[in-house]
Amino acid sequence: MENGIWDLEAQFNTTQDDVYAALGIVQDSFNIPVGHGPGSNSGTAFFCGRAWSGRVCVKTGDFEAGNAAFTNNSILKIEYDSGKGTLHLFVDGAQQPIYISGINEKVRFV
Repeated sequence: MENGIWDLEAQFNTTQDDVYAALGIVQDSFNIPVGHGPGSNSGTAFFCGRAWSGRVCVKTGDFEAGNAAFTNNSILKIEYDSGKGTLHLFVDGAQQPIYISGINEKVRFV
C-alpha cells in the first residue's frame, strides 16, 4: 500500500487463550520468518490482543500500553493513512488512543 487511506477489518473467534492475536503492518519487502511474533523484528508494527495486554509492538522492539486489550469476537479495524504516515486501531468502533506514526515506506497489512 502506498497512496491513500487503507483499512482492514477483522474479527478473531478461534484463537487460544482469548486472544493470542495481533493486527499490523510489515515493510512491503519484508519476508515473515517462521516463528515470528509481534515485536521480534524491525520490519514490523502490531496492535496486540489480550494475551499481550493490548500493547502496541513497534519495529524498534518497544511496547506501548494504553489501548483496549481486544478479545475473541471483538470487531477490529486498522486504518493506514499513507499521507500522514499513521496506523490507527479501532476496537468495536472506538478509536484507540495509542497509534503508530512515522511510517514513510510502502507497507502491507498482516
